[in-house]
Amino acid sequence: MSHFIGILMMTGIYFFPEQRFFWSNTTRVESISSVMSRDRFLEIKKYLHVVDNSVQPNRTDANCDRAHK
Repeated sequence: MSHFIGILMMTGIYFFPEQRFFWSNTTRVESISSVMSRDRFLEIKKYLHVVDNSVQPNRTDANCDRAHK
């Protein structure tokens, strides 16, 4: 997970229109592509969900939005 977070921080330094360019043959950034494969990075990014449960509304409240997150 630390590699994933590190890659996210590194992608903020470089500017590419899409994150997949960090692993492309012509625009490869070795410090990123050598740590994790593109497919693994995108899979973690797709399924990772971070939420602060302490700020969720009370479910018994009449105005509670069940889709809130």
